[in-house]
Amino acid sequence: MKPSTNMHMGTQGRVALLTDLRRGDEVIIVMTETPPVAAAAPTVVVPAPSGTGGSSTDPGALPRAAVTGSPAEPSDADEIMIFREQQAP
Repeated sequence: MKPSTNMHMGTQGRVALLTDLRRGDEVIIVMTETPPVAAAAPTVVVPAPSGTGGSSTDPGALPRAAVTGSPAEPSDADEIMIFREQQAP
């Protein structure tokens, strides 16, 4: 959670704090997926195996590229909604 996370009871109820959580509460966490930042990921070029007898127009003779990189970073919750079953008075 980040300080700007909107945490409330129900879909539009009162503002809630972590201390308001009770056993049995249903919690829905809303996260906005942020696309990964386009970084200069290293590109590895693997030449075609030798002895294929291919020419430059033969697909087997063309280099193959492999892009490597790390998975996207985890993100924080944008909104947390707490749902509680109503108890009889």
